[in-house]
Amino acid sequence: MDVYENYIVYTGYNLSTGRIIPAAQFMIPTRPYDGPKEPEPEPEPEPEPEPNPQPNPETPTDPVVYSLGDVNSDQKVDAKDALWVLKYAVGKIQFTENQLQAAEVTGDGLCNAKDALEILKYSVSKIHKFPIEEKE
Repeated sequence: MDVYENYIVYTGYNLSTGRIIPAAQFMIPTRPYDGPKEPEPEPEPEPEPEPNPQPNPETPTDPVVYSLGDVNSDQKVDAKDALWVLKYAVGKIQFTENQLQAAEVTGDGLCNAKDALEILKYSVSKIHKFPIEEKE
């Protein structure tokens, strides 16, 4: 017999031969059975971070560094960038100077749904250059 924290293992023994019978092992719990455990609930997905907190006026601003179309600075131009531009266009979020420069891809000086459309086209390879690049 072996005693552990949560159970006892009783191993069968043949009295006539004096040998242990491994097939006759029993595990006896030392705590009462509470029934089946409830499955752990899946953790809720973390909300997407709120884009662009207002810059602290006490800190110096960084130089403008951006990549056209990559509004959320994740190193790729995709539908998320177009969505951010739409949110900006309707006043749901604010952009930093870098984001404004990255978002304004039409070359008309405005950041609006036209820019979002061009970013979306670029993200699915409908276009390979933004209109502002063709003006140069």
